[in-house]
Amino acid sequence: MLRPAALIVIAICTAACHRLSPTEKLLIGSWSERHHSIDSIDYITFESDHTFWVMVSGAESWLECWGSWHVEGQDIVRDLNFPELPQGAETLFPDLAASHAKRPRHIRESIVELSRTTLKLKVPFKSDYGFMEYDRTDRPQKPPPLYSSDANAFNHAMERTADRCTLHF
Repeated sequence: MLRPAALIVIAICTAACHRLSPTEKLLIGSWSERHHSIDSIDYITFESDHTFWVMVSGAESWLECWGSWHVEGQDIVRDLNFPELPQGAETLFPDLAASHAKRPRHIRESIVELSRTTLKLKVPFKSDYGFMEYDRTDRPQKPPPLYSSDANAFNHAMERTADRCTLHF
């Protein structure tokens, strides 16, 4: 049987492992992309359990990616997960399948500016601005993933995203 003092030490160590840094505390919440396209806005939500999700909102909304995050120095490091393409997508949409395979699974973004209302990141991928700028926003409702294993739903998703020229993760 563990002694009460040992239980207290274990509880303190467990709590310390999950403590958020001041930068992480400031990141927690939802952010909307400042320079978005006419037909959609990207949102990123950082959760206090070090998970995140990216939502695209336009005529319809979908979950673009999700994963885990942490701060190292002045960088946000994210491990990304994307919805799986349904069976047969490689044949029907070879360009999409090739693009999907090239998506990064791990990214590091440098924090240029962070305040209660503004997040500016230097991004490691091609962007019209070299930076991604976000404004703090209300937390959106988490939507379903972009793709579905249902072929009809997948085809509908491809129709609604045909104009989308960039993906922001």
